Amino acid sequence: MRVLWNDAESTYEGETVAFGRVQMFPKPACDGGVPIHVGGHSQAAARRAGRLGDGFFPMSGSLDVLDDVIQLARATATDAGRDASALEVSCSTTADLDDVRRHIDRLAPDRVTIPAFGRNLDDFERLIGTFADEAIGNF
Repeated sequence: MRVLWNDAESTYEGETVAFGRVQMFPKPACDGGVPIHVGGHSQAAARRAGRLGDGFFPMSGSLDVLDDVIQLARATATDAGRDASALEVSCSTTADLDDVRRHIDRLAPDRVTIPAFGRNLDDFERLIGTFADEAIGNF
């Protein structure tokens, strides 16, 4: 993807895919192409994010598990000669402010997402509205 996004005429030969003299248009508006964020909570996903990704979004796990895979992603980035601090980290937790604080304090992510579950529009608006009322000004 990065070769296609950046080169006027692309050639690539990898383990599972190869192509030569290919053109792809339009190119992404972002310099360097679209940021690639690797999702998953396995050690393989963490290593993939560290080697290749612009970001890492471990999908689930305890704070200990999340901390371990995030540290593995950063260590892998360093081992690959990349800037580990440039790897954007996202995590997800409940809409409970204490849970959000624990994730921020322990993991220092670039962003925290909360699921927006609801059975209907009223439930959704209530959940998001309550969270916004409690969160705005606290972070």
